[in-house]
Amino acid sequence: MTSSDGQIILGRHWPYVGRLLNLRVDKIRLPNGNTVTREIVETRNSVCVAALDGFGNVILVKQYRQAVGEFLLELPAGGIESNEKPLDAACRELEEETGFVAKHITFEFFFWATPGISTEGMYAYSAEDLELHGQLNQDDENIEVVHVSLDDVRYLISTGKIRDGKTIALLNLILLKKS
Repeated sequence: MTSSDGQIILGRHWPYVGRLLNLRVDKIRLPNGNTVTREIVETRNSVCVAALDGFGNVILVKQYRQAVGEFLLELPAGGIESNEKPLDAACRELEEETGFVAKHITFEFFFWATPGISTEGMYAYSAEDLELHGQLNQDDENIEVVHVSLDDVRYLISTGKIRDGKTIALLNLILLKKS
């Protein structure tokens, strides 16, 4: 099997198949003739949402992330369920994690979350005209909703208080559009 970039896939196996992700190991021959092994995390695509309230704030969530061992300040985000459209997932995640429903939601861009090791693509949205309905956290989530002024966002990013990649990317776009 040959990939679109001229690599030849010599072998492929899945040493781990899980509920949320699979680990795939590909043995490939590069166009230069070298043979290498690549470990790939297969997972579903996801969404993130920059929700702006009517007071010049963005709605962030603070939650503990076991993989990095710390609390992160980030945009509401989550996986797209099977047979769910990205827009529907964005609306669902916004309400589940923050309790807000948006009357206006706009697709901003698509990006690869960690293309060196993962198949995950992420759809980024902005949302406005918010109405509070109430948080719908899942049993495995402990989320604190945080309202941050757009004026403070640049400072929080530049000082490392916001360190989540999707959040930095989408908030920088929002700031660029607002300037």
